[in-house]
Order: sequence, then C-alpha cells, then structure tokens
Amino acid sequence: MDPNDIEAGITNITPYIAQLVGKITNVEVTDELKKAVAKNLLSEKHNSLQNYADKFFVSIPEEDTELFKIDDYARQNSFVWQKIVDRFRKLLDSANVVNFLKEPAATEYKNGKQFDSINKKYAWLIRNLDYSKFTTLSGNAEKFLREGYTATAENVYINENGELDSYSYDPAPGFNVVTTRLERDNREKRVFSIDGYYGRNPDDISNGEYPGWSKAEVTSSEKFKEFNVGKDDDIKIFELTKIEKEKNGSQRKGYAVEIDANNSDGYEKTEKLIKQLQEKNIEITSYRIKNMGDKDPNQQFKKILKALPNNIQHLELFFSPRATNTSSLIELENKKIRELSLFTKGNPLLDNWSINPWAIKGVEWVNTIDYNINRENPQTVSRIVFNTLAFEESDIKENSNDKFERINLGLRMAYYVRNNEGIFQGSFGSGLNPDINEGDNSYPTRLDFSRAPSIKSLKGLIFHDIRKQNNKSRKLKNLKFFNDKPYFQLKTADLDQGQLDKVMALGEPEPPRTEIQFSNGQETIGIKFSDSNTLSTSALSNLDVLITLSKISRKIQIPKNANALKEQLKNYGYDVTETSEIDDITFN
Repeated sequence: MDPNDIEAGITNITPYIAQLVGKITNVEVTDELKKAVAKNLLSEKHNSLQNYADKFFVSIPEEDTELFKIDDYARQNSFVWQKIVDRFRKLLDSANVVNFLKEPAATEYKNGKQFDSINKKYAWLIRNLDYSKFTTLSGNAEKFLREGYTATAENVYINENGELDSYSYDPAPGFNVVTTRLERDNREKRVFSIDGYYGRNPDDISNGEYPGWSKAEVTSSEKFKEFNVGKDDDIKIFELTKIEKEKNGSQRKGYAVEIDANNSDGYEKTEKLIKQLQEKNIEITSYRIKNMGDKDPNQQFKKILKALPNNIQHLELFFSPRATNTSSLIELENKKIRELSLFTKGNPLLDNWSINPWAIKGVEWVNTIDYNINRENPQTVSRIVFNTLAFEESDIKENSNDKFERINLGLRMAYYVRNNEGIFQGSFGSGLNPDINEGDNSYPTRLDFSRAPSIKSLKGLIFHDIRKQNNKSRKLKNLKFFNDKPYFQLKTADLDQGQLDKVMALGEPEPPRTEIQFSNGQETIGIKFSDSNTLSTSALSNLDVLITLSKISRKIQIPKNANALKEQLKNYGYDVTETSEIDDITFN
C-alpha cells in the first residue's frame, strides 16, 4: 500500500486480498492424465456425456407412437432438447459420424437411411453412437490441460473429429481463485461465519439467519426487558449461537438488534435504544435495519446511523427499491465496521443505486456474496450492486487549496486503491490479477453529482491512477448533474478543461448508451452561461459533448451585451438568446 494513500485514509484498515492462490504455469500432460480426463468427461460424472444421454433417452420411445411424437417433444421441450443435441451436433452434422456408430446402425447409415425430420435423425444417431470410440481429447482440451484447466463434464461436447471438448474449463483443485476467495470470506470475513463458497439464500437473509447458527428471540429476557421494546414497535433482539463448538470447547454467541423502519413507533425509538444500550455497556454484535424508505422514500436515517456505536461488528441495512438515495450512509464514515451488508428486497441492479466511497472508509469487508436474482420473484432479497458513485456538496472544500481533494481521494479509493473489493467493481467483477493489476478490474461506470450542485463539469477531477501509470484510466458511461431549472447554468470556465470529451466513454459499444443526465430529467432544455467570456477550444469541445450526450437542444442563453460570446456561439451553430436572469450559483 502506498504511504500517501494510507495517510489519506482511503486504504482498507484491514487490507483485503482477493487472489489467495497462485497460478499454474505449466502441467506435464501424460497419456495417463489424458485418459483420466477423457473417462471423467465420458462416464464418471452424473452429467458426463454418456450418462447424461442414456438418462435422457431411456424415457423416450425409439420411434413415434400414437401418444409420443419426437418432433412434438423437441418443440415443447426445446431447451432440454437443444442441450442434449448440442453435445453431439458438431459430429452429427459431419460425414465423420458414421465412423462412430455401432453396428448395424453404421451400415444402415452408409446405405442411406432416411429420416422424416432432423430431430428424428439426431435422436437415432445419438442412440446408436459407440461411446467406446470417444477416447481422444481435442487439441483445445489438451492446450487448456497444459495450462492447468480441465474440461468440465457439465459442458462437454464431441467435435466433428469425434474428440472430447468442453465449453467450460475449471482450474485444478486448490487453484480456483473465485471459490477460494468466497470460502475465505464466508469463513473469516463474516462475523457469523458459514462454510462453503455459496452465499445465503433470500429467506436466510431476510430472517437474519445463518447456516450453522441457532437463533432465539431474547427481547423480553431479563437482560433486555428494561428497554421496553418489542411487538408494538417491531424492535426485536435475538441471540445467535454457533452450533458447532470451538476447539477449546467454547461457543460463539452474539446479540442482534433488528429494527423495522416501517413501524413509525420503532423508528422514533431506535436512536434512543442505541444510546441506552451503549450507556449500559451491553455489547451488541449486530444491528439490522429493515425497510429503510419503504413507506416514506424521504425517511431520514442519518441521525440513526450517526447514533450507532463507533465500533460495530456487524451491520445490515435493507433499503427499499423506492428509496435508492443512500446518502445517509455517509454517517458511517468515521465508524469502524467489521462487516457491512447493504440489501434490497427488489431490483439490486437499478442504476439509481449509488454510494459515496467515503461511507465505507472504516469498513473492513462489504458483503458482496449474498447476491440473488430471480426473474420470477422480483421481491427476492439480494445485496445491492453499486455501479454509481455519488458525492455530496459537503465533499467540496471551497476554501481549500484543492477544493476537489476529497472527491478525488474518494474516486481514487473506488477506482484503484480498494478496487480489488467487490463493492467497487460495478456490474462485472474483477480482472485476472485484482490485487496488483487494478486497471483491469471492473469499476462503477456512473457518477452522480446531483447532490453536489456546484459541480458543472469534470474539471479538476482525476480519473487515472496517479501512483501506477500503467493502470488503465476510467471512463464514464453515465454522468448526472444537479439542475432544477429549464436551463443548466454554468460559467464558461467550467468547460475549459472540463474533461467531458476525455472521460465520457465516447465511441464505445452500446448498450448502455453513454449519456449525461440532469436531476430534473427532461425539464432541462438548454444551456445558460453566467458570464460573457468567450469559450476556449477545450470549452467548445466539452460544450458539444455536453449537449450531444444529454440530448438537449442547442439553445443557449447568455448575459446581455456579451457580443463576442454571442458571435462565437452562433458561428458554431448554436441558437443564442440574451437574458438578464442570471442566477447566483454559489453553494459553499
């Protein structure tokens, strides 16, 4: 870690390591190894080539009957049918298939056996394949094997040469970067540790339960009854106990306070309860606040989050998809939190989900494992995916030597310093070397300044790695500015070196479309300059990008008697009008 980043407070207080295992550079591929892999692909697993096909066709008649038609079955079960056929299609469509058929099928096929449909042909050929002839790995499979990756039985197929190959490859046992990391996070990073590399299911998340832990309500117990909370206010206290004892015979336990923000009585009591528990020196392991903003999207949570202890083991916050404004999280900035989970009972992929990087300054681990998407049930509980970074007006220090220092440090935290953590990897995850080659990691591609009204462009902001020049710079697919009037007002100097023409992802493939938005949506119809200075070449370029990506009109308002500016803009094709209505845009 760079000492400057440590001093700036943008490193993880417990440095996170994403890549826990090494990489295999070369494997000696012996005949015995090739035979073992081929056998595994062919018949060793329940979903291997022969086993899967045999199980599939055992329930299907060989010929059409009065009650069963192969073509009808293939049409009605197209997904399953295509899955089995795709395992053999390359060979089935090749003249070479005859060399892999059993007798007498091979002779029949050579003699021109006819079929009523392609589905009947495929079914007959697959039934009559001689699996004992599939003993050779493809050149592709051997190449991956030398690199330490084995073809998987789940996606095995036969190529046109009758060789075994696969659409997917797994690393050797003990060298799977992803599953090793997930197992470590579940075991060591979670406060309530669990085994394996899977996340919790939606019900466990919603109910505050963990595999391997028991849970009992203790709200009315001797220890907590004095606080007078319970059923009427939807504040509950639970004791969680690890079922399996530790090696020394002890048993891990922890208290969890659960608050339902939908209950107005409970909401009002929450701040008081948190303070009382601290005054009584009662150690609470976990705080869970559910339904944040569900009844009232404008519900204020800053005072509640501010009241939380400065040292928290475990914090779970459940945001309503109706209230994607997570600005209250900034109150966590100066707290030390071992584990933070940010959930929603709705769409976790909404573009409007945003996070200020400073909110997790003191968080050791943000839970990104408990991810659940279910198209059939849009109310599935899942961790939120943040593809948008957001900043507040308070992040701008107008009287400082570098007024954007805090924002730039926040960007650096998210884009590079802590970019090996899932919370700052946007929608697509890490690269191949997440800890040392941050530039190849995914990152949040959206930036929201709708809570920072004084920002009018990207001038003065840093989107490259100032420490490691070889890391790739960051590009934005979406940028949002604050505006509450028909015209977006700014100074001409805001666009000089405004970086819209350098940082916005221009010319990149869609979707999504690269765009600039305003907080009042399509109510913004044009641009207004508050001064009379002419535009530099850089400013003209950024003005063009601003208008093009926001899809607003080319209408521009300027102060009266700004003749040089008026002439310049007209020469570039803008519809210019003069106005005496210039707003004060000072926010600090």
